[in-house]
Amino acid sequence: MNKLILNLLMVSLTISSFGQEEKTNLYKQWNNDKLADTTRADALNKLIHKYYIQTKPDSAYILNKSLEIFVLNNKLKKREGDIFLINGLIESMIGTQDQSIINYNKALDIYNKYNDKIGLITTKINLGRTYKSNWDIETALEYFESSLEISKSIKDSIQISTSLTNIGNAYFMVYKFQKAIPYFEKSISISDKIGDKRGSLISKGNLANIFLKSKKVDEGLELITNVISEAENEGFIDIKITGLQILAGQYITFKDYKRAIKYGNECLELALEENDKISEKNCYMLLYKAYENLGDYKMANSYLLKNMTSFESYEDIKARQKLQRLEISRVRSEDSLINVANTYKRELTYQKEKTNLTLFWGVLLTAISLIGFLIYKNIKRKHRKAEHERQKEIDEKEKILKNLELSTIDAMIRGQEKERQKLASDLHDSVGATLSAAKLQFEHLIKDEIDAKMREELIKKTSTLLEDAYVEIRSMAHLKNSGVIAKNGLLPAVIKLAENASGANSLKFEVQSHGLEERIDNSLEISIFRIIQELVTNVIKHANATKGIIHLTNHEESINIMVEDNGKGFNPNQVTKTKAGMGISSIDKRVEHLDGKMTIESEKLKGTTVIIDIPL
Repeated sequence: MNKLILNLLMVSLTISSFGQEEKTNLYKQWNNDKLADTTRADALNKLIHKYYIQTKPDSAYILNKSLEIFVLNNKLKKREGDIFLINGLIESMIGTQDQSIINYNKALDIYNKYNDKIGLITTKINLGRTYKSNWDIETALEYFESSLEISKSIKDSIQISTSLTNIGNAYFMVYKFQKAIPYFEKSISISDKIGDKRGSLISKGNLANIFLKSKKVDEGLELITNVISEAENEGFIDIKITGLQILAGQYITFKDYKRAIKYGNECLELALEENDKISEKNCYMLLYKAYENLGDYKMANSYLLKNMTSFESYEDIKARQKLQRLEISRVRSEDSLINVANTYKRELTYQKEKTNLTLFWGVLLTAISLIGFLIYKNIKRKHRKAEHERQKEIDEKEKILKNLELSTIDAMIRGQEKERQKLASDLHDSVGATLSAAKLQFEHLIKDEIDAKMREELIKKTSTLLEDAYVEIRSMAHLKNSGVIAKNGLLPAVIKLAENASGANSLKFEVQSHGLEERIDNSLEISIFRIIQELVTNVIKHANATKGIIHLTNHEESINIMVEDNGKGFNPNQVTKTKAGMGISSIDKRVEHLDGKMTIESEKLKGTTVIIDIPL
């Protein structure tokens, strides 16, 4: 999703010289009272969208208030929908999705009233993305399909292509690959026809990902390789980075770890050049997985640590969003008081003018003309004074926002420093102690003269200590990356997963639960959901089943999970927990981390049952 927030005066941003020049020109247009009101409003609208919503939502809110005052004062009725659209994007950016939807619906009402097709398309797409992020795919599809119909009615090829891509992505999220493919193919066709190279490559990348996930491996590899090559030729570095991540991940799936490392390093180099923090973090994780599977634990651990320290933590993000919401609330309160005062002032002025006109109405025509002239001059003076006060208010708010930015940065730095100190303490107290013990064993091996039996025993102890150190580092990494909060609880999430997975390859899932009326610990809910998600994926990809059942039972002291299907089955003895096939290794590690127990029961042509018990 795209989100932008603005500051009333120019707020310093590290951008290219071209971007800075465009930003300055937009600001000058907004402040040029010789230009048409619509031109000034459009300049500020573009300034907010392009330079503030994604990076400074609190600043964007203040700038949007200025745009709102300007639009209302100059009676630009058709621009009122833009105010609510921006507010919707801001609310989405700071994590208040319910308020975001309310603002989008207000924008729709205004755009419908004035038949603003582009406004309707943009707002419906953003509504669809909001519902998609909340896994309400059915509602999201309704808005995407509506935006597609409107785009077709005005023959806007770019908007048609965008709507098709969004519909394809929605079906992709719920494993309905066959439904997604035609939408991506149509989007590619339209993008190629109008010369939209970027849009075409994005849809091709999505299509390649579907092929790879639906066992059309050769087609998928050929298509993603072409996307990477064309993106490089066209200068779309972000698309190339995404393609390299897909390619590296796929070669890890193939167990071709050397190729995975090659593409992972190429992806990392580009991500560092582009200062793309999210892709940088993903590349570190891909390289960690590749080196871990090769058995090069030293390199694996180095990339794991880089992944852990390469991006701001989930807690930092939530703290920043909270500060932004507090600033927006404060500005709203101030605006409310200012509006009350201005309304009262206007009422007093109106009453005074009305009284003056009543007193002098019967006077000579010359006196009336003179009064009219004086009133006109007075209004002009007040207008200049109001403009001066508005500019002064802008200056004051800019100062407040700059102070807020400094406070936010300080808070983020303190949080990151606290995170690093905790990590250092854990490494020193836990891993450091284990490695020190290993060091003593090595010194004993080197310095002391001991028999072969004792030497073999010392070597085993040293190996065990090193393995313990490796496991401890992995545990820290997994703890560091578990920053998700479930909104509705485990059972609704599993039911939604079953609904979304049903229909893939004529497969139908059902959920049977017992004793889950009350929620359990949030972090445990997330871990259990990830385990079930992996098991469902295995059924879809490998079982060729028509029916699957997910059992969830709360025994007060433990949670029992059972996932069974009527598929082709397999020989459990041929799929050991140490192998990466079918995701068994990943699931077993999650269960083991929770002190649980996993049992696999399967026979060829008689389906598969996986039983997991996790203590509470």
